[in-house]
Amino acid sequence: MKSQKFAFFTLLMFFGVLLYGCLENTPSTESNSGSQLTGNVIADTKTGHDKIQETIQTAIADGTYESKVSYTYHAGTEKEGQEEVDVSITVENDVITAASATPSDNAHVISKGIITKFNNALPELVVGKKITELDIPHNVAGSSLTTAAFKAYVEGLTN
Repeated sequence: MKSQKFAFFTLLMFFGVLLYGCLENTPSTESNSGSQLTGNVIADTKTGHDKIQETIQTAIADGTYESKVSYTYHAGTEKEGQEEVDVSITVENDVITAASATPSDNAHVISKGIITKFNNALPELVVGKKITELDIPHNVAGSSLTTAAFKAYVEGLTN
């Protein structure tokens, strides 16, 4: 018990001395061979959040982003199980102004239909919304895989 009290007291004294040294505001007596700066000291009262907001103006630069996004669909061999979607997103001031996901020319006939339905539903879900605040459901127009591929593409743009 005595050793615990002693350890606690020692720790308390250590932090007290450390804190006192950090808070003491006495001028230094060391000489500096460099030039002296004169003027008013302005305290930086901005929070970390405010500093970050000044540094990062937007999450993504304005423009149109296009890419071929691949994913594996439910059935088939490796060759037959790959699907490719042409994704395009236009962003202005972090707000999506246009978005599309179209099937590639060699897409499976069933996949073409599913991707087309996804593409038709997509603008209502994303256009006019901030790219960093999208809340796209797991399955859009019957297509969970195209939805996941689109979400992964958007996440890749903003990270």
